[in-house]
Amino acid sequence: MSNIDCSTMTTGEVFNIHKALGYRVSDYIDNKKLQFLELVDPKETSFNREDVTGSLHFDKSSNYVYIRCSDGWIGCKKFKVQDKKVVSAKDFANGYNLKKIVLLNPKQ
Repeated sequence: MSNIDCSTMTTGEVFNIHKALGYRVSDYIDNKKLQFLELVDPKETSFNREDVTGSLHFDKSSNYVYIRCSDGWIGCKKFKVQDKKVVSAKDFANGYNLKKIVLLNPKQ
């Protein structure tokens, strides 16, 4: 399992780890492991918005939750929170108040 650190990692680094390890790319939310199951190649997205690293934003036009990394945004289509079932980005956004979540300090 590889934790990501959005405050220091680029979108390319996060995506490359995802390609190498697949579903094992994760962070923590509410002290539970949050797995990023389907990341979108950052070269294929054009989402842009000013926000702090670690911020999450749901984009209705693409149905992705975007995660702010050190150099931009990376999209995710599916998530799995520890002890929960796999959900789409839309269902994840509906279940959590994304405005209050900032992924900055992954657990070791």
